[in-house]
This record gives sequence, C-alpha cells and structure tokens, in this order.
Amino acid sequence: ELEHVVAQVDWVYLSGISAAVIESQGRKNLLAVIESLRARGVKFAYDPNFRPKLWSSLDEMRDFTRQITALSALVLPTFDDELAAFGDSSPQATAERLLSWGTEQVIVKNGTEPTLVASHSARQSYAVEHPVTPIDTTGAGDSFNGGFLSAFVQGSAPEDAVRRGQAVAARVVVQRGALVPYSELRETL
Repeated sequence: ELEHVVAQVDWVYLSGISAAVIESQGRKNLLAVIESLRARGVKFAYDPNFRPKLWSSLDEMRDFTRQITALSALVLPTFDDELAAFGDSSPQATAERLLSWGTEQVIVKNGTEPTLVASHSARQSYAVEHPVTPIDTTGAGDSFNGGFLSAFVQGSAPEDAVRRGQAVAARVVVQRGALVPYSELRETL
C-alpha cells in the first residue's frame, strides 16, 4: 500500500502531471494520504508542472493546486506555467500566491532568468551562473528539481541547492531528449 511505503521516508516529491492523469477520486485519495503522512512528519515537495491538455478544466487544476500547496512544505513551479495557469505577473507574484496558500517555501524556476527562492521571511534570487543555449528543454524543470532536491533534502543551503539544480538542468537542455548518462552528470552532483 502506498501510504505504508511512503511513511518510511522523510520527503516525497509529487508532480502535477501525475495528479492530472488520475481521476478526481484518485486526487482526493492522494490528498487524504498526504494529510495522513504529514501528520507523521513526512514532508512533501510539489511541482505543479501545468499541462493544460491533461486537465479536464482549468478550475479543477487550480482547485487541486490550492489544496496540495497547503499540504506541501516546498513548491517548485516554473514561472511560464504559472503565468499560463494563473496569470501571475512575475515570479514574485507566483511565490506570494503560493505562500499565501500555505506552503513554507517556493522555488520559482524561470529558464535562464534568475531562480527565486521565497519563504515567509525571506526572498532571494539566484542568477544562472553559466547560461546555455538550449537545444531541447524537455525535462529541464524535472532535471532542476532532481538536482535541487538531492542537495536540499541532505541539508544544503538553498543557494547551493539552486546552483546544483541549475547545473543539472543546463546539462540536460544542451542535447536532444531528457536523458543524460549519469557519468556525464557526476561533476554537477
């Protein structure tokens, strides 16, 4: 059972794509499991990863995003997605909205523009140190998330975790497809 397996970890990462492809009842069940596990100390990271064609309606997606944001310790949106889904005027507006919905921390990815790290008490932007010209952006956000979370959940400072996420994403987008052999990513990890 999912709840039993997940109860044995400290962090769980969820994607809006996964949420979009399950039925409404499945999302309700997922939220109930998250609530139960949070009570046991499990923390959740959520990337809204908005894909309009996967949701039956914009309202359904927005409602689910509000609910899961309130249950997540960390939300990792991409600004372009949030602009399309919510009409946010800036990464700062995205962060403010998500913080007001109850998350503790927001990391707003924004391509080659600075990555915004926001909590209720602080805001900091981190420029991309080594911008690249993307060949294929497939997997860029997921790559950032993997790099960021691998550092963050091990106790790295947000800046160091952002730098790792940016480096992994930069490596992934300079080739076709989203798969880079681990041996080629080792130096960024």
